[in-house]
Amino acid sequence: MTQASGPEGLSAAEASSRLRRNGSNELIASSPSSVLTALASFVREPLFILLFAAAGLYAWLGERADALALMAPAAVSAAIHVVQRYRTERALIALRPLASTRTLVLRDGRPQRIPSRELELVLGDCVLLSEGDRVPANAQLAEAHNLTVDESLLTGGSSVLAQTLVVAGQARAVITAVSGNTEVGRICAARNG
Repeated sequence: MTQASGPEGLSAAEASSRLRRNGSNELIASSPSSVLTALASFVREPLFILLFAAAGLYAWLGERADALALMAPAAVSAAIHVVQRYRTERALIALRPLASTRTLVLRDGRPQRIPSRELELVLGDCVLLSEGDRVPANAQLAEAHNLTVDESLLTGGSSVLAQTLVVAGQARAVITAVSGNTEVGRICAARNG
């Protein structure tokens, strides 16, 4: 069980100690897929399988020209799919630093804005949430005033989950999970296999 911070929040020394002990608040990024992986995802598409089967049937019947006429557009489509997937992955990697959020936490009795993506948020940190804030990690609500959270990304109970958005109100919450231990982190890990 995570020892929560007191009314003054964590001290800088305790936050540093917890960062070393529990790790950082960084999701494991998926690695870019290889050309073979992108191509394999394309050839599993039902339309491609149907075209391939029809081309195979034409080739078996001796109609090579018709078989090539079916496979040529499929080959072009596969090439476009691989190039687009490569470009999309590169664009997402380039945009990742722009998505860095800053979180208001209590440290040494004072509210401080820290970069939640730059690994400074730790278990037990007391975060102060208000309208427009993105919840930096899973947290248990300690106090809330007219709080509304958009949990369309995920569904939770009496806690606020990482990456959900505070729509209205204010809250004080204690971080209970960071990085791969959050719901978003588990989803990313499952997606990455």
